[in-house]
Amino acid sequence: MNTAIRTKLITIVIISVSLGALFNIGYMNWRATTLAYQAIERKALSMSEYAAFNSAPSVLFANEEVLHEMLTGLESTANLIYGVFVNNMGEVLSELHQDRMKLPEPLPTPDHTTSILDDDQIHVISPIRDSDEVAGFLYLSLSLAETQEQLRKNLVESILLDGALAVLITLLLIWNLNRMILKPTMLLSSSAKLISMGNYKIDELITQIHGRDEIAQLAQAFLDMDHSILESQNALKEQNRELKERDERLETGVQFLSNYLPKQFVQDLLNEDHTDIRNIPERKMLTVFFSDLKGFTNLTDQLEAEDLFQLLNKYQNLMTGIIHKYDGTLDKYLGDGLKIFFGAPHGYGTQEDALRSCLMALEMQSEMKNLRKTWFRQGIETPIDLRIGIHTGFCTVGSFGSEARMDYTAIGPAVNFASQLESECVPSKVLVSQSTWNHIHPFLQTEPHETLEVKGSDGEKSPTYLLAGIKHDIVEQTTHHALSNSLLTIIRTMPTTLTQD
Repeated sequence: MNTAIRTKLITIVIISVSLGALFNIGYMNWRATTLAYQAIERKALSMSEYAAFNSAPSVLFANEEVLHEMLTGLESTANLIYGVFVNNMGEVLSELHQDRMKLPEPLPTPDHTTSILDDDQIHVISPIRDSDEVAGFLYLSLSLAETQEQLRKNLVESILLDGALAVLITLLLIWNLNRMILKPTMLLSSSAKLISMGNYKIDELITQIHGRDEIAQLAQAFLDMDHSILESQNALKEQNRELKERDERLETGVQFLSNYLPKQFVQDLLNEDHTDIRNIPERKMLTVFFSDLKGFTNLTDQLEAEDLFQLLNKYQNLMTGIIHKYDGTLDKYLGDGLKIFFGAPHGYGTQEDALRSCLMALEMQSEMKNLRKTWFRQGIETPIDLRIGIHTGFCTVGSFGSEARMDYTAIGPAVNFASQLESECVPSKVLVSQSTWNHIHPFLQTEPHETLEVKGSDGEKSPTYLLAGIKHDIVEQTTHHALSNSLLTIIRTMPTTLTQD
């Protein structure tokens, strides 16, 4: 146990005993002083009243000799400092030790015997009566020096005796405190430190605590807790080992599923309590993306299967990384093409979904420039261009298929029109519909393109636009629109040279 606790407890004992001793000394001194002064006061009052009663005739006849003898007699029987007889006119009839004290002015004339306690004197004033008339007054002053000296001696003796008794009591209390509280507490503290260090072998320490008091019961409970923790720890280790194995298997399963299902869809299955993982189709506003490699079909006749496989894998790995960066939902690979949508299973709002899709398309075209250079250095001279079409509209999205095989995808006229835009797109360009342009034009540079007749509609036509790059003030424009922090981070770190040739 920390020595500070021992010091605190011993200090508390010493202070408590010392305060008790001081209180006892103070109280006893006050009590003795009060009783002594009360006894002196009673004696002084009695003596003064007796002298005043016997001196009445002498005061009436101004017999100074008799009065003087009476004061001299009082001096021999009490510690008389000063004494004086005065008549009712205030004239001094007899005075003893007049050089020691002078009568106050005006003279106090109480109607009954009165005492006044001073620092080291007691003053007594007694009226001298003849029948019912006041004939004069007797003023006496008695010394308290002897009484005070005796009280001081008694106080010193009391301090020495109570001090010795306080030291003895303190030592006894400290000895018992150490034996009954401090040592067991130190053993418990040492046991707790061992447990905190992962050492649960505390039996040897705890068995040194004897008795049936609360500390002994606490020690036994501490030991029981230690055994319980040790058992729980062993069980927890086993559970952690099993959980680690399960997590590894789950991670493997997630990676496997992510190869065949959209990443967001897999995350939903893991993070939410789905009672129906079939994900019932719903109608939502999506931004649909289609891409295709123009010239790739001709390349299949020129390359070996293995080389073609490596080329396509490199392209798709690069594109998939960009899709994940913008949090798009990869619907499926269409040979050398991609089908992606934004807004399901979770979206960021129609405007941001459209903007994410277009920024992703621009970054894909930028990376395709580097890929074409790499392929050319590898001897692939056949021009390969990436075409992209993007459209925003209502789609039906969900899991489609049979109970044996299902596919999470989006269907509907809006999907078909996005595919049509990709087919009509100029090589190495990004073609967007009017509805997509409505959401992204504050941020991106665009060029008007031809108006397309929507396939499968009754002559419906839609203006289209080619993306030319990001605007120089795109960061400033984001302050006027509610965009997510993740997209703002992408935009702020995006090179301003991300433009279409």
